[in-house]
Amino acid sequence: MKSQIKIVAAGEKIYFSSTSENDLDFILSSERHPDNKKYIRCWTEDEHINAMNSDNYAHWTIRTNSDGKRIGYIILTGIGNPQRSIEFKRIVINEKGKGLGKESVRLLIKVAFEIMNANRLWLDVIDYNERAHNLYRSLGFIDEGKIRDCEIIDGNLISFYVMSILKKEYEQLKHTILAKS
Repeated sequence: MKSQIKIVAAGEKIYFSSTSENDLDFILSSERHPDNKKYIRCWTEDEHINAMNSDNYAHWTIRTNSDGKRIGYIILTGIGNPQRSIEFKRIVINEKGKGLGKESVRLLIKVAFEIMNANRLWLDVIDYNERAHNLYRSLGFIDEGKIRDCEIIDGNLISFYVMSILKKEYEQLKHTILAKS
């Protein structure tokens, strides 16, 4: 099956492939899993299909190099933005505690700046998701501010930190960001 999959980028343990409709059940069940649902805004199948078919989005499934097993997915938006500002919309990793999330974000940063020619890569992270917030900081993202009580998820008002990394910051920190730890 691996030969039929379009590989977007590859790291040491994982690679990104373009998400196909065959991946949708995996994507939907991953984001609705209790370990993930509390940290993201779940989408409908149609929202995922629309993103997969839009030139404004990159929708990638994350797979292991060893056997092609799906372990998560990533969504970017703002592809082709004239300001070269790409939003890191979502990441879901099902196999936690193995460094696969960190490697995925590292690879994403490299792809954004070296292949997609982004000037700015930004995201928002739920304020109580300390694990992700700390991961993004460790990879060079800077806190830009907090948007307070701006969305309702599962009936609760949620605040977000907005974070970004600029190409010039990436260039200065490249060896640190891409270093395996």
